[in-house]
Amino acid sequence: TYDYDLYGKNAQRYYEYYMDENGERTRAMNGACGHITTFYTVTNVHEELFIDENDKPFTIDAGYAMYQYENDENGNVTWEGYFNAFGGAVTGPDGYSSVERSFDTFGRMIGERYLDNRNKLTNGPEGFAGWNGYYDENGSLVVTSRYDKDLNDMM
Repeated sequence: TYDYDLYGKNAQRYYEYYMDENGERTRAMNGACGHITTFYTVTNVHEELFIDENDKPFTIDAGYAMYQYENDENGNVTWEGYFNAFGGAVTGPDGYSSVERSFDTFGRMIGERYLDNRNKLTNGPEGFAGWNGYYDENGSLVVTSRYDKDLNDMM
């Protein structure tokens, strides 16, 4: 089932419960009984919190209970992160805790960096911690730097 609640004047909250064929709450393949999605309108932060049968935070099989992301004014995801049931940063399914992205004035990604649960650089799913670049006059991405968690050049 799906339900909506206006959570204060600066947030919108949506509830989704996983149901079986008899209309009873059940667990999904990730182990949760549902999730609560909250959108904070002032900060453009979105939050997805997985819940158990008592609507309490639940750590899914991927190792996190909450996923958050932030959009810029163009809808680009500029930051995303994974958290435990208590709000502490954890390593997500791709080996990092959070990722920060930068975009040019045309909304094209020009940089990305991966962070661990202590907010230190860590190598991401492609084996490097970050990269920077720009788009040339033909609209092609030119990567100017790629580095590992110790800031060693990987170009």
